[in-house]
Amino acid sequence: MNTLSMTTHVGGGYKREHNNRHNPPDHADTTRSHENLIIERDPSELYAKCFQAELEAYNASKKPSRRIHDLYGHLKQIYDEAEAKDRKISPSCTKYRDKRKSPTKEMIVQFGNLQDTHDHEAEKAALLDYAKTFEKRNRNLRLVGVYIHMDEATPHMHMVFISKATSPELSQLFQRLSFDRALQEMGHTATRDALGRKITPFESWERSERAELQRIALEHGIQTRESVMEQSRKHLDKSSYIISQETARANQAREAAKLAHNRHINGLAQLLHDVPGLLGDLTRAVRISQGKEPPVPTLQQDRSHERSR
Repeated sequence: MNTLSMTTHVGGGYKREHNNRHNPPDHADTTRSHENLIIERDPSELYAKCFQAELEAYNASKKPSRRIHDLYGHLKQIYDEAEAKDRKISPSCTKYRDKRKSPTKEMIVQFGNLQDTHDHEAEKAALLDYAKTFEKRNRNLRLVGVYIHMDEATPHMHMVFISKATSPELSQLFQRLSFDRALQEMGHTATRDALGRKITPFESWERSERAELQRIALEHGIQTRESVMEQSRKHLDKSSYIISQETARANQAREAAKLAHNRHINGLAQLLHDVPGLLGDLTRAVRISQGKEPPVPTLQQDRSHERSR
């Protein structure tokens, strides 16, 4: 049985023209493009279908100038503006996007790498089966598109989806857009592992999806192992990242305080060691000033005395 690494990555936003091959990458092998599998919906229509009642209620309370007619387009415009600000800082910057709701999520799934021998048909079948059962496993997630690319060096799949929290207690439109809340309603709550480390709803969901992907791959004769990327990559949500950074800073401050304390103790020890000599010098100076003790001759006085002899 073939053993391949298994890589998954989930991020915000997606490049539709790249995925549906309206704008294929330069390295794509066009002689194999017919092997690609592309299934997609219009994201604006899907948003309108999923959030029709919530959007109507939202618009009913707003002035005509403040109403939203295309929810996906509205969210995408805000996200794209944030992305443009990030790009001006650096290609990897997400400062502004972290503060915005991504209109879609994209999961990229890949078996193996360039060094592996691939059974393209088996991998394609496994990826498709995984996509077919995605909405059944995830009742709060709806697929926008499934894009299996066979025209690049390694077969892989882009899976784009939106989320909707459905709890009756969430009465506001933008509350129902929460990806984190949608995952919690599906049973992926924050918890801790055996070592006490925090597991976020996203991490819980991703682990569950990876386990299902491994099971499906095995049905198609693909034995999977963790890729180097997955072994080293740590998924931290924004709050976890902040906590980790603050913990690091606290540890640095603690070490600095410890060093300063040790230096202070060493300084006090040296001072105490010098106190007897300092007290002796002070006592002698007082006695000299009172005429009770002759002054200590200086080096110049000693030399004058020697010349007089």
